[in-house]
Amino acid sequence: INKKKLLIWTQVAEAASAIVLGVLVVTGNINLPLVLVLAAFHGTVGSIDLPARFAFIVEMVGKRDLASAISLNVGEFNAARFIGPTVAGLVIASFGVGWAFILNGLSFIAGIWAIAMIKPVFNHKPEMDVHPFDSLKEGFKFTVGTKKILYFTILAAISAVFIWPYQTLMPPVAEKVFASGAKGLGSMLSAAGVGSMIGAIFTSAMSRSKNKNAFIFAGLLISSFSLLLFALNKNFVLAHIILSFAGFGTIMLASTLNTQVQLATPDKMRARVLALYLTMFVGMMPVGNSIAGIIAQKTSAQFAIGIGSVIVLAVGL
Repeated sequence: INKKKLLIWTQVAEAASAIVLGVLVVTGNINLPLVLVLAAFHGTVGSIDLPARFAFIVEMVGKRDLASAISLNVGEFNAARFIGPTVAGLVIASFGVGWAFILNGLSFIAGIWAIAMIKPVFNHKPEMDVHPFDSLKEGFKFTVGTKKILYFTILAAISAVFIWPYQTLMPPVAEKVFASGAKGLGSMLSAAGVGSMIGAIFTSAMSRSKNKNAFIFAGLLISSFSLLLFALNKNFVLAHIILSFAGFGTIMLASTLNTQVQLATPDKMRARVLALYLTMFVGMMPVGNSIAGIIAQKTSAQFAIGIGSVIVLAVGL
């Protein structure tokens, strides 16, 4: 499959789903079944888009700059997760929910144009006679049979379940612990976003380092230890500093894991292995959010964040 063309079509599909949802909301024709259909469609497209996107990175920059490119890509992606809700909140407050979705859909035009302008520096010709299910089976066998990739995949899943849910738990922490409201929530998420960007830049700058496993270990320790401190902290100002370190560590961990998986995978297997890896990473985040939500409901949001960081520390050490 031509990944460039595939990414253009996935972007078109995601743009269309956002605009359709926005129009339905603006016209008052939205209902729960339609939301579920559009959500399922968006999730399906995303499951195709994400592995293709990461597999396409090596074709854009080549293997030499792969680690640096992945770090910047992961950093930008996660920074958008912090910046996006802030921008969406402003649009919703000014124009309403429907127009937020419509503007989101129109914003894909820039991404589609950018992808169309890309000239790959490295092209891998796929095997044309391999059935999709056989391809998926080969990717699974290769991942399970390669200890290094299996370890990285399991570690990514563990971090998705026990570290990343801290973002979901920020609203109750802002409200119940710091009584800071929406402004406090925004400032704390911004602090984590700044840390993420610094982490991406740092990891990218150090991409030529030979001992990349050290960055995985460092990212795991920094992120989990920072979140443990955050779970014990009651000072609002100090929380921003701690969250910036948490953002730094999570990006260092996520980008280096992704890099190591790609570098350890042959060209013909990269997209297949990445599909499984990202399923375990991105796909396990909702599971982690559910577990963290249950624990937070029974105890507190800070306790849920703390217990997750302790589990990751135990696994890492």
